[in-house]
Amino acid sequence: ISANSAILSGYVSSNGSATNYWFQWGTNPSLFSNTTNPLNLGYNSSAVSDTIYGLQPNTTYYFRAVAQNSYGTNYGQILSLTTSGTVIPPPVISTLPTTLTSIATSIGQTSASLNGIVFSNGSATNVSFEWGSTTALGQTTGSQSLGIVSAYAFANTISNLQPSTTYYFRAVGTNQYGTTRGDIVSFTTRGVGSPNIIPTTVVGSSSLVALKIETKYATISSGDISDYTVTYKNTSYSKTLTNAVLQVKIPKEMEFNKATTGSYSKSDQTLTVELGNLAPREGGTISLQVKILSAAKDKDMLVMSGVLAYTNPSNDAQENALAYSITKVVKDGSSGNLLGAASIFGDGSFLPTTLLGWLALTLIIFGLIIFGRKFYGAKQTQTQMPK
Repeated sequence: ISANSAILSGYVSSNGSATNYWFQWGTNPSLFSNTTNPLNLGYNSSAVSDTIYGLQPNTTYYFRAVAQNSYGTNYGQILSLTTSGTVIPPPVISTLPTTLTSIATSIGQTSASLNGIVFSNGSATNVSFEWGSTTALGQTTGSQSLGIVSAYAFANTISNLQPSTTYYFRAVGTNQYGTTRGDIVSFTTRGVGSPNIIPTTVVGSSSLVALKIETKYATISSGDISDYTVTYKNTSYSKTLTNAVLQVKIPKEMEFNKATTGSYSKSDQTLTVELGNLAPREGGTISLQVKILSAAKDKDMLVMSGVLAYTNPSNDAQENALAYSITKVVKDGSSGNLLGAASIFGDGSFLPTTLLGWLALTLIIFGLIIFGRKFYGAKQTQTQMPK
C-alpha cells in the first residue's frame, strides 16, 4: 500500500467450473465505483491478486473479490485499506510472467497432479513445476510451451512417489525476460489402503517473516469441531519489525468458537492479533477452534487464510505475508474427524463399494454370529441350571 497504489489479494475456489474473477473497489463501502479487469482462473482454485493505481493519499478505500462461473456470481468480504501520505511514483509494470501455484489434486499413493496458473504478460511463456520431498525441491517436470496467453491453468502429473509421504512443489513460468516462481505448496500421498484426502497447506513468506496455517483434519463435515494452528516468525537476524498485525479470515461456512489470543469480529469473521514489535527471530503460535456450519456442502473446499502485516524498518514500507490452509467438505458422517464405518466402507455409506469392503463386512457379520451363538448358549445354560 502506497500513496497512490495498492495490491488487492484474495482466494477463489472454482468448485470445478470455469471461473473468472476480478476486484471491486472505491471510497464507498456500499457503492463500488471501480473494477479491475476480469481474469480467467479456469477450473482451478488459487490465491489471486491485482494492483490498482490512481489512488489519493491519506484516503480510505474499500474492496472485495468477485468470482463468477456458469452457476452465478460470488462476492468476498468487504475489506478496507488506507493509503499513505507520501506520493510514490507507480512501479514499472514487469514484463516477466506472473506465476501462481495452485493445489495438488488426484493425490494417490504413488502419484499426484500438480496445478498452477500463469499470466504471460504479453510474451511467449513456458511453464513447469519444481518438486521434491523437501522444500529444497530438486526435481523438475518437463517444460510446456504455452505461447502468449492472458491467463492459463496448467497441470502435470508426477509419479513414482512413496505412500504416506509429504512432497513440496511450486509452479514456474519463464519468458524472454526471465523466470518467476509461485509459492511452495505441500501435499501428502495416501497411505496404503487409506482413502483420506490430505489438507493442503500453503506457507506464506516475505523477505522478513514466515507464516503458516495448519489443521490435522483431512476432511470436515457439517457439525464438526475443527482446530487450526497459526505459526508466525520474524526470520530476520537483525531487524525488529514494528506495527505487526496478524489477521485470520474464517470462511462463512465456519463459526468461530475460541482462540488462545486476539479479538474476533463476527461481522467480518476475522480474528485480529496485535503483535506490536517482533524482535529478530521472534515468533509464536496461536490456536483457534471453529465449528463447521450446515452451509458447508459436500465437496466444497474451505480456505482458512491469514495475513501478517508489518512495517519494514529499512524503508518504513508496509509488507505482508499471506498463508492459507485448504480442507475438503464431505457429506455428514464421513469426515476424518469422526469415528464410524466410513473408513471401512468408503464415502460414508453403510454398504461397501469394493471387494475389500464386502470382505470386511462379511467378517464382521460372521464375528457377530459367533458372538451371538456363544452369548445365547451361555444364557441357555444359565436357564437350565437349578436355582
